[in-house]
Amino acid sequence: MGKQIRFFLAPDDELCFESEIRRNNYVLIDEMANPLSDGAIADTTEQQLYITYPDAQIILSKGGYVDAISSDVIQWSRCKAREDNTLSEGRIWVEMRHWNEEQELVTKNDYLSRMYDVLVKYIKKNTKRSIDKPYSYIGASAYASYKNENCKMVHGPRVNIEFD
Repeated sequence: MGKQIRFFLAPDDELCFESEIRRNNYVLIDEMANPLSDGAIADTTEQQLYITYPDAQIILSKGGYVDAISSDVIQWSRCKAREDNTLSEGRIWVEMRHWNEEQELVTKNDYLSRMYDVLVKYIKKNTKRSIDKPYSYIGASAYASYKNENCKMVHGPRVNIEFD
């Protein structure tokens, strides 16, 4: 079972999050394991990115995509602004254990878990928490849209997540 934290980040919030990723010397890659350069988050339309570290074990599927369950990565599902003035929820997620091809339970290294904890701490410190459980977090720029532009924060069937 993986760990996740859900959030709403507008583009400016994502840039701040990317800065935190880089500040900790983590590596940002796309779904084909190509590294993204600093600031590339502003230019990419990729919805799924991965946070990893130098020399991490990255396993690609037969189709050439990052296998998030087997690889030493934290999956970053980005928020998406929609035409109906809504912002879909994003998350970071990590799976710390998986079954290998020999049907052995493999536990990933502790550094990946600590990376996840560092990013969760950053998110909780630099965002507002939703009123109701399960909690979501909202970045400053996304919160400004929520308050000033009546932008709705969307998570599946829970259409209107409240922040105050």
